[in-house]
Amino acid sequence: MLIPHRHRKTRFIAWVKVFLAYLAKIKDDLYQYWDETILDASMSPQILYLERLLNLRYDRTDIYIGEGYSHGPWVFTIAQPGTPEFYMDQEDDSWVYTYNDASGIDFVVHIPAFFSSVVDVPRIAAIVHKYKLPGKRFIIQKDL
Repeated sequence: MLIPHRHRKTRFIAWVKVFLAYLAKIKDDLYQYWDETILDASMSPQILYLERLLNLRYDRTDIYIGEGYSHGPWVFTIAQPGTPEFYMDQEDDSWVYTYNDASGIDFVVHIPAFFSSVVDVPRIAAIVHKYKLPGKRFIIQKDL
């Protein structure tokens, strides 16, 4: 042992072990932070990466991202009341549409229903908001 003979008491050795245990905890925390930082730096807004991140973060394999759906753009005829200013020509069969009325979801994050009671759903939304492309809309759906 590298401890001088006069310090080889049980109390001193216990103190050294406690001190080294704390240093080992700090080292483990540092390695965990490095792993999380590397994972954050390697993320991209692709769906595959978002799925991987969510599954790794919550240690699961059943969180997946599905296709979205669209409800627009809405198409109206001129004969429809309330839209007299929108028209393409003077005929009655003209169609008009605007992207202001377009609504839709670009992708859906599917999580298990029993999992949503354990995990904070706004936290999942915050993770997805961090990595998704700007302008993309999504919802979180609980699967049965």
